[in-house]
Amino acid sequence: MSAAAGMDWWYQASQVYKQHFGDFYARHPEATGIFKGFYARFTSENERWAYLVRMLDFIYHQPPVKNTYQVLKDLIQDRPYHILTTNQDAMFNRYFADEQISTIQGDWRFLQSSAPQIDDQLYDARPFVKRGMEYLAQQEDKLYLPDDLIPHSPTTGLPLTPWVRSPEFLEGRRFKQEHEKTRQFINRFGNQKLLFFELGVGRMTPMFIQEPFWQLTSQLPLAHYVNINPQDAMTHTQIASRSVLIDADVDQALRAVQKLKSQNPVSHQSYLKTPRVPKQEPEQQALGMLEQAPALLITAANGFSISEGFNWFVSDAVFHDLLGDLVDQYGLHNMLEAVQYPYQSKVVQWRVWARIINRYSSHYHTSPLMENLRQIIKGRPYYIWTTNPEHHFNLAGLDHVVENEANWVYGSCQTPDHPHVDLRAAARLMVGLEQERELTEADLPRCTTSVGRC
Repeated sequence: MSAAAGMDWWYQASQVYKQHFGDFYARHPEATGIFKGFYARFTSENERWAYLVRMLDFIYHQPPVKNTYQVLKDLIQDRPYHILTTNQDAMFNRYFADEQISTIQGDWRFLQSSAPQIDDQLYDARPFVKRGMEYLAQQEDKLYLPDDLIPHSPTTGLPLTPWVRSPEFLEGRRFKQEHEKTRQFINRFGNQKLLFFELGVGRMTPMFIQEPFWQLTSQLPLAHYVNINPQDAMTHTQIASRSVLIDADVDQALRAVQKLKSQNPVSHQSYLKTPRVPKQEPEQQALGMLEQAPALLITAANGFSISEGFNWFVSDAVFHDLLGDLVDQYGLHNMLEAVQYPYQSKVVQWRVWARIINRYSSHYHTSPLMENLRQIIKGRPYYIWTTNPEHHFNLAGLDHVVENEANWVYGSCQTPDHPHVDLRAAARLMVGLEQERELTEADLPRCTTSVGRC
């Protein structure tokens, strides 16, 4: 939708981007567009917030190049509607009422604490941005914001950060309200002729909009699905007969529909008077399917791990208890960052891996969640396809498992054809040694076939 409306500055170094952020782009040529700029490797928090203040001010005030949003509004007219969006720029809020929009990936107009587990409030970003822009307007160098203008939580004093999807994204009160608005709309109109109208959802996060739309279209007998996308107009085979796919630019397609509508006006009132159909709760549907299924293909990812107590993405008490000294030394925010950090030596890297492997795999006991899954499978053919690296399904005695992103229980040699090495004993040894002395290169796990390092 953003691209269709001519906002080409998100993912590319367009002329508008260079006009507003040319000095920043010269220093960070890898930041080709606002999105990559947000994730640039800043030299300091002062530089980061100088960029963020300018970026947020730009987002708040820069108009779309085309009036695509107004065309959409004209097509909707007075019909009941709700907008579910992963866009964080609040552009929909310029054209539609806030209560009819659900922003489920955050909103650049708000800030959250960098430690949401102890501060679950959102703060209006605009006063901070205004003060920062007033300061930068007086400066020749606009790549530096002083410490006193970097926003901090009035509750805890900790630094604030934009409320957009990130490892420490706050899924608090407002986040739940955004989802609740969508749920209430579907509950109200789900048994009528409801159109799931998807505009330009890409392949980065199909699980937030596209896949739920497919599932709901399948579940609701009078629902239909339309997907307008210049590259990825697709649908699920189960709803193909109730889907319309349009391979076109969103703006051009909406204008074509608008033109057809003006030539052939159609009343939509009949759509609001269709009979209601009894609705079965999703849990009941799932139970019925499970009871009837002769075999199971199970997929599991981070959500399953989180439910078992392992979360890559948060800075919680478990994370600090496990990696506390390294957290402070390297400024780590979560375990995913900890395992990917470019440490100065393999020894430090193995200090991280040894603790994680030892905690989550060497001492694993089947969790209640895993036991429930085993009971569901019991007696039936099954296969489990997972991206989880902690090897828990196998450790719980489930053998038919494909770990398609491998696992951390086994180490591989630099020589590809050498056998894998079970790292659990090595992890336990390194954790024990670390309590007595500094680890050395000699303590790191080695291949059992040669002198190569795992």
